[in-house]
Amino acid sequence: INRSRYSRSLANQPGGYGIANGMEEVKDFFQFGSHPLSSIKRVLLMTDGFYHPDLSCADTFRHICEHGFEHYIEEVERVEKERGSLPDDRTAILLDFTVS
Repeated sequence: INRSRYSRSLANQPGGYGIANGMEEVKDFFQFGSHPLSSIKRVLLMTDGFYHPDLSCADTFRHICEHGFEHYIEEVERVEKERGSLPDDRTAILLDFTVS
C-alpha cells in the first residue's frame, strides 16, 4: 500500500512521471514533434497498471513483442499476487508498422 501511495504521489510531479489523470500538470509531461515513420517499427502505448515492477520499459517492450500481451500480463499478475499488490487498470495497444 505504501509503495502504491508513493508511486501515485509522483504523478505529474517533478522527478515523477506523466499520467493523464485530470491534473493540469500533465501538460508539462507531453512531448510532441515529428519523426519519420520509415524509422519506426512499433509503438507501445499502455497504462501504468500494465507495468511489471521488475522490468525496465525496454525489457517490457521486448517481452510483449516476443511473447504477446497474454503471457506478459500473466507474469504481471503472478508478481502482484506474490507481493500482495492490488491490480490497477490495464489497457495497452501495440502499433506495428512492419510490413509482412
